[in-house]
Amino acid sequence: MKKITKKIAAVGFGLMGLFLTSCDPCSGVLCTNGECSNGTCICITGYEKQDNSCVGHNEVYAGDYTITQLFVDSAGTTSSTDAQMTLEADTTVSSTLGLIIKNFNATSDNDIKVSISATNADILTITNQTTGAGITYSGTGSRVGSKISLEINSGDDTYTISTK
Repeated sequence: MKKITKKIAAVGFGLMGLFLTSCDPCSGVLCTNGECSNGTCICITGYEKQDNSCVGHNEVYAGDYTITQLFVDSAGTTSSTDAQMTLEADTTVSSTLGLIIKNFNATSDNDIKVSISATNADILTITNQTTGAGITYSGTGSRVGSKISLEINSGDDTYTISTK
């Protein structure tokens, strides 16, 4: 009788252990750059949720965009064009807070470094920076949802960029 009681107790404890493990909503949830809370990844600072993982803010921005570029030159002449813009993650500034606009205005070696705000990842800044092409830029911008807008200044010239 003792053997049967021990077997029943062992099976009962085994089932209870299995039941308790299956009640943990974070069991089996892999959370890179975040922590699991109630079955959901909560991203650490500098990262945001994309699909089922946490990716750096700059990785969220990175990609090829079709943009509308409004240009106002120093004489006040306005022109508008559709163009392509490539944003790359810049890890030389910070692991998650830097971007590079590659070959801005279709000019080789005209890469503009853009900073992502550490306190609000939807705010972008370009601080008086001279590119390899010898042009100095400054500006600000923002992201709303998946849309990005930037106002980039170079001397008396202004570029207003918005993604489609």
